[in-house]
This record gives sequence, C-alpha cells and structure tokens, in this order.
Amino acid sequence: MFAAVEYTAPVAAPEPPPQPPPPGTPHRWSSLGILAAAGAVVGITSMVPWGGECGFRFVLGADCPGCGMTRALLALLRGDPAGSFRWHPLAIPLALAAAAAVALAVHEGATGRTTFRRAADRFGIPAAVAGIALLAAVWAVRVVLVPSWAADPIRPGSVAARWLL
Repeated sequence: MFAAVEYTAPVAAPEPPPQPPPPGTPHRWSSLGILAAAGAVVGITSMVPWGGECGFRFVLGADCPGCGMTRALLALLRGDPAGSFRWHPLAIPLALAAAAAVALAVHEGATGRTTFRRAADRFGIPAAVAGIALLAAVWAVRVVLVPSWAADPIRPGSVAARWLL
C-alpha cells in the first residue's frame, strides 16, 4: 500500500587536503628551538674556563655584569630567594622572564598561534635595552660603589684594580 521512502542524509563535501605553509613561514616549534639553542650557547660560553674564570674577569680582574648569576639561579632552585638576590639581584626577574618565554614558545608550538613571535616583536628590543641597562647599573653598584656586594673581589694588580682602586 504505502511505498517505503528511503531517507538519505546530506553528504558533506570532503575536506580539502592541507596546504603547505607559504615559503618563509617558520615551523610552529621553531621558537622553542631558538630558545633552546640560545640557552645552550649561553651555557657553553659561560663555562669556557680561562684560568678558571670567565673571560671578562680573566682580562679585567673584576666581576662581569652577570657574575654570580649561575650561583643565584642555583640558590633560587634550592628555594633560597634571599641568597639568590645576594649572588645577583637580577636572577629572579631573569628566571621569571625565561619561564614566560618558554611558556609562550610551548603555547605557540602546541596551538600554532604566533604568541611567542608577537611578544618578541612587541617587547624584545625594549626588554633587551632595559636588561642591558639594568646589568650595567647592577655591575656599577656591585663593583664600583659597594664592592663588598660583588660575587668575587677584584683581583689585586689587575686592570680593574688599577682603574677602580
């Protein structure tokens, strides 16, 4: 009596195959790779012994602007922020900035959004200039104004001793 009507659901169009990114587009994990490479370069160059000292101290006889930073970061990892500040007052801000940079790079790699690159484009140069100025100011205070705060004392007979003492 009644004819059976067969219902067919609408068929969605197949998704197009993914297109390759345009030439010159960096890989989404490249920011994290760049951070890792920069950390490796800093780590390797800071560990090159010249008479058991960094090159700045070997040549000039005084602490370099970053002297005590490794000891300060190790104190921070041990849970001693006061000791960290004693070794180098910029270790805590540096650790926070590094953690933020790694978090942005991981977010960029996981989501494909350019969060790290946008932050680097917007804040990179001002942050670098501020960091250099702060390092210079801390160095001047620690080595010239309050030598007892320096990580290591000025070596007697060195260029720095002749200039500053």
